[in-house]
Amino acid sequence: MNFRFESRTSAADNIRRVACEQIALARDNLSDPPDDDVHNGIHEARKSFKRLRGLLRMARPALGKARYKRENVRFRDAGRALSAARDAQALVESVDMLEKAYGLQVDFTRMRPLRDRLTAHREELEKETSDLENHVREVLSMLDEAYREVENWPLADVGCGDLARGVKRVYKRASKGWKQALKRQDPVEMHDWRKRAKYLRYHFQMFKGLDSDRAAPWHQGFKELSDLLGDHHDLKVLCDVLDDMGDTGLDPVAECEFRVLLREQQDALYRDARELGTKLFDDKPGKMRKRVQDKLLEARKAC
Repeated sequence: MNFRFESRTSAADNIRRVACEQIALARDNLSDPPDDDVHNGIHEARKSFKRLRGLLRMARPALGKARYKRENVRFRDAGRALSAARDAQALVESVDMLEKAYGLQVDFTRMRPLRDRLTAHREELEKETSDLENHVREVLSMLDEAYREVENWPLADVGCGDLARGVKRVYKRASKGWKQALKRQDPVEMHDWRKRAKYLRYHFQMFKGLDSDRAAPWHQGFKELSDLLGDHHDLKVLCDVLDDMGDTGLDPVAECEFRVLLREQQDALYRDARELGTKLFDDKPGKMRKRVQDKLLEARKAC
């Protein structure tokens, strides 16, 4: 399941096939997690939900407001139902990110008590298997219903112009997020920018099956941007958790040093994201729409 549109296939068929594949992939990862790792299974399933929401945003002009809203809320809520376990794992990974970035400069064995406490919290969630299992069962049931509903999506008249307008809408909002980031490092605005960049990443990933030469660089660029912004967001969450913990397990000097490193890494990610945004958002939204319609979709007569 490579999450790509196929050439010489109608837009409607491509949308339905990709949607069904991602729903099935999410179901497989939840019911039979890779290597029996429930956290990995949840992480992979939530990525499928984000891809589905990206697909919905591209198809929004054809789906209509009501259908789009219903399906978007469905997959949004599915991801949220599984978020607690994934968020606990992300905190541990954020500490590891800082060690990877600064481990040669700082003795991270002094930071080990914090990582141990975050790991213990993650393991506590694992032990609360009844709640997690109930959430997984609810999501699996939702996915079965969603799979059946795809056939009823109103896509009979969908064409290149509809998909291009969907991409334009997301690109316009992402471009606005970049302009806001040039002014300030506001956590809420940065998180919203991250979501738009990730949707664009998925859009151009789908288009790689139609015109890889043009779509691949855009996909890679938006992938790098969404990864930078994702790490930036995870560090902000870690900072908030530290504020709420009270006792982090670190001595005052180590905790101060850790917070300095956390902030330095956030600032570095922020600078890299702004610089990459300068390269990715050099087109007006209308020009991007035309590129998508003319150079990607119509190039291979996919619609």
